[in-house]
Amino acid sequence: MAAAAPSVIEPARALLTAMGEKLFHVGEQAGQGAMMKTVNQLLCGVHIAAAAEGMALAEKAGISGQVVLEILGGSAAASWMLNNRGP
Repeated sequence: MAAAAPSVIEPARALLTAMGEKLFHVGEQAGQGAMMKTVNQLLCGVHIAAAAEGMALAEKAGISGQVVLEILGGSAAASWMLNNRGP
């Protein structure tokens, strides 16, 4: 996630894509890349917190955490954060 004028991004594209699989040009104003990263991390935190609450509720009901992850990981509740951080 980067922000700069296209005349700055394009010459740096090869270097930037060597550092990561994806490059998103999010705008031209300084700070827009960092803001997009902040938005992403905010949503990651919400997903982790919601998954933890749901798993705690299921555990209190006597449902195995492994079963909870298997069911949720393959349902509409699935997310990258649940499948990657849940275990």
